[in-house]
Amino acid sequence: MKDKPNNISLIGMAGVGKSYVGKHLAGRIGYDNIEIDGLITLEAGKIGVEKFSLPDEKFTELEEKAVLSLEGKTKCIFNTGGSVVYSEKAMKWLKKNSIVVYLKDKTDNIKKRFDERGGIPLVGMEGKSFEELLKERILLYEKFADSIVDVSEHKNLDEVLEKILKVIKSEKNMTISFDDFKKVEIKIGKVMAAERVEGSEKLVRLEVDLGEESLRQIVAGIGKAYSPEDLVGKETPVVVNLEPRKLMGLESQGMILAADNNGEPVILHPGKDVPPGAAIK
Repeated sequence: MKDKPNNISLIGMAGVGKSYVGKHLAGRIGYDNIEIDGLITLEAGKIGVEKFSLPDEKFTELEEKAVLSLEGKTKCIFNTGGSVVYSEKAMKWLKKNSIVVYLKDKTDNIKKRFDERGGIPLVGMEGKSFEELLKERILLYEKFADSIVDVSEHKNLDEVLEKILKVIKSEKNMTISFDDFKKVEIKIGKVMAAERVEGSEKLVRLEVDLGEESLRQIVAGIGKAYSPEDLVGKETPVVVNLEPRKLMGLESQGMILAADNNGEPVILHPGKDVPPGAAIK
């Protein structure tokens, strides 16, 4: 596995303390501390506007531009804005060029700090409560994070910093034991039905035959690469013992395995026809 550059990205909701933690983390390990919000302010200034007056789409565009301007940076802490996860391009770049750490906290704690800051506008807030927006974003933070650090589980800043340094060390030296690998149960599944998930460009709901009494529902983020009709009849490896997870209100009961081809998922399939439910060993 190719090592990532020595950068660390902090993601999480506004009010979780990314700037505070990032500043002290940078001081602890001798990294430069870069505030993405500051770069957005500069980009907005170039077009003669105040960043918080921008519509969501334009703010996200400038946020993405600010992230991509970091190309070539090393030994940096990237303190991102809470809405950076709305840009697939920005997050793909951060994942490639840094270890992404999601700072999470209890909703009440985040809301209190956010309110103390004066309730600044948030991307995606229109028509939602703070709690609804946070719930929406948590799915994205968890999706993109290499590691998650729950600041509510630690008594003080030093404990939070030590936890971050520990997970970073783990990410850089990430191996798993053979016993851990044996816990992953992978079987061949055959897609019997497929349809797009309403309201999502990426998600597809699949009904998969895994040699069990009933078909399994699996929600997969492959809708930009495959149409539903292209998927029906395909055989592909499926991780079958993952804890069920809800996506767009639908329970996904497994995970389709796919290769990443420059950001585009490519479904894997056996070289010969094998019965649904055949174990991969």
